[in-house]
Amino acid sequence: MALSPRRQISLAHLTVLDTTPPELVSVAAAAGFRTIGIRLTATPSVGVPPYDMLSEGPLLRETLRRLADTGISVLDTEFLRFEPEHPVAIPEGFLEVRGRLLPGEGVLPLAELVAALPGNVPLAIEAPCRATAELPAVERAKRAYQALSALVSRED
Repeated sequence: MALSPRRQISLAHLTVLDTTPPELVSVAAAAGFRTIGIRLTATPSVGVPPYDMLSEGPLLRETLRRLADTGISVLDTEFLRFEPEHPVAIPEGFLEVRGRLLPGEGVLPLAELVAALPGNVPLAIEAPCRATAELPAVERAKRAYQALSALVSRED
């Protein structure tokens, strides 16, 4: 029986939202991730200074440099923001969902859900946990990597 290739796992920016894009790259690399999901604009309400990755500038250049230096690649991008000065229609109940947990800590049958996916579909972890919000970003990313890796290893 041939072994299946290891599933690609990615760190979503929301898990360590208090990082800038260049910091996200470094944190992901230090935690063991090989891919990231990156936000193209900042969410000022979490205390990160405003940034814009949509135009040429030092932040984009530094992010690209760190991507090249670490070998990290970008799996997906996003820039959805919910800010008081930009009201949008938010689906009822969307923001009431409680502080998400890492895989293996909640009640969702994630192992069964992941097992139902084709083996070549990448998985990203997007788990901003309130309980660990005060930890350094690299520690939160390492915990996310370990939890997602453990979930994926159950497939093997």
